[in-house]
Amino acid sequence: MLYTLTNKIGALHMESNILAKRLKELREEQHVSQAKIGKMCGITQNAVFKYENGVSFPPMNILLFYAD
Repeated sequence: MLYTLTNKIGALHMESNILAKRLKELREEQHVSQAKIGKMCGITQNAVFKYENGVSFPPMNILLFYAD
């Protein structure tokens, strides 16, 4: 059971890293700073940093903003 839980946590961490990397790629493709994205989304630059580094997971409205 512990092995299964460890595998699930590892998979979630891997997915989070993929998302974090993609968010950063999308921002950089548009040549926009973290500060500007934060201002456009109504969040702090620090929050953008955390999303792009997999420290925290962005809420759905932020994901939708990046999707546009």
